[in-house]
Amino acid sequence: MKSAEKQILNAYLICATPRTGSTLLQEALHFTYIAGNPLEYFGLSQQHWMDELKGESGDTYIEKVLSSGTTSNGVFGAKILGYQFRPMIEFLRDHYRDHETKLAPFLDKVFPNLRYIWMRRRDKVAQAMSESIAAQTLIWQQVEYNPTKIPAKEPVFDFQNIDEYFKLQEAYDRQWQEFFAQNRITPLILDYEDLASNYLESVYKVLTFLDLPTNVPIRRPRLARQANAASRDWKERYHAMSLEERAASPAIAGLTPSQAFEQAVQLHKRGRAREAEELYVAVLRAEPDHLDALHNLGLLRLEEGKAREAESLLGQVLAKLPNSARLLNNYGVAVDALKRHETAVKHFRRALQITPNYAECHNNLGNALQGLGRHEEAQRHYLRALSLRPDYVDAHRNLGRALLNQATACRARAVAHFEKTLTLKPEDADAYCGLGTAHLALNQFDKAITCLAKAIAINPEHAEARQQLAATAAAAEQQARTVAEADATKGKSNLQLADDPKTERGAA
Repeated sequence: MKSAEKQILNAYLICATPRTGSTLLQEALHFTYIAGNPLEYFGLSQQHWMDELKGESGDTYIEKVLSSGTTSNGVFGAKILGYQFRPMIEFLRDHYRDHETKLAPFLDKVFPNLRYIWMRRRDKVAQAMSESIAAQTLIWQQVEYNPTKIPAKEPVFDFQNIDEYFKLQEAYDRQWQEFFAQNRITPLILDYEDLASNYLESVYKVLTFLDLPTNVPIRRPRLARQANAASRDWKERYHAMSLEERAASPAIAGLTPSQAFEQAVQLHKRGRAREAEELYVAVLRAEPDHLDALHNLGLLRLEEGKAREAESLLGQVLAKLPNSARLLNNYGVAVDALKRHETAVKHFRRALQITPNYAECHNNLGNALQGLGRHEEAQRHYLRALSLRPDYVDAHRNLGRALLNQATACRARAVAHFEKTLTLKPEDADAYCGLGTAHLALNQFDKAITCLAKAIAINPEHAEARQQLAATAAAAEQQARTVAEADATKGKSNLQLADDPKTERGAA
């Protein structure tokens, strides 16, 4: 495809939803002067950009965009929000008269060597409130060192308005997730919370992902944070009203608690967590002692990483069903996530007294024992889990982890279990990380680097894999330096002996 006058060698898209810090990242990358100029070219009218980019080379809109977005080193960048994605695709297909090529390959033709940065925000309520406030005040960014902008009007709390933004943001996150999954794309995932709290580290992470130098200065952020005490008050009001709103949701109209619970279970199994949560909450509003709903809501919280809430919910059920092996196991997982390993061990052991052949519980007990540093005991429970379920992926991976903490002889066994994990689950980033760590422990640096790089390719956010890759590179470099120094010393010693046959070995 014909490009702008500047040659594009590498390209990237910042894929985002509003209020995820995409403008903050956009500016940081622009002012490195090596990472393109990632503006929102497909968010405003073409006439706006034709006026804005009148000095850029090229006659057509897309030629000017490609020219503007590219720095002298051939890197092109652009930002695209969820609601702008499909209109952008339609425009590009019309421009290039290509409606046949599959989507991802088509984008690769337009933007060579294309990579994706997915910007998200973990706190969706805060994101929705921020968008509601910005839409009312018309203040989308606040420059820190400029006089405070005057809002178009004072923002008013509106539950329905915030909830609509909340649902829209979830929908656009699903859109990005489905696009990446369907096209087997592994983006760099960057959360607003991490960018805000670790600005420099996050920007350098993006540069590393783009294979760009990290020895460039990063301009300090000029955008001020807009959250305040009113934001916190709004958040509390939203959460309080949200529970009432969900319980009155039309989705449960005409359903008995039993029917609502069955629907919630099916939604939960299909990964539709928010809808399942609405129904679980509705069931509990109708029947506060519905133990199955309490239990499943606790599991949902555990899946979301909210271990403290999960412990509270599961604890309520456990108080009434103290002899349920499944409940004892799930409660143990929650408290283990809170680093209360001894308490977790106690609950796992109690579950195994009731159901001795509970493979998942043996695996979870192994995890808790590892948390206490009792690696040999943990191994016994992983082996027991595998005797019950030979293809138990988690147990193979976790046994490999436990073996890494033992003597050198055990590390070869660790390799075998990580390799078995990858046979069963080829795209397991944790298993590749463990396998790479095992090879590093055995001083097999080339194999370690290959495995760790694979882990990062599968999950660019894998912090342990990145840390181990850096350690492997340092160890390999140190080994090479040691060998070189030994060779140099040996050569020097031989030269001295040749020049002076009378030199005594070990002489000062």
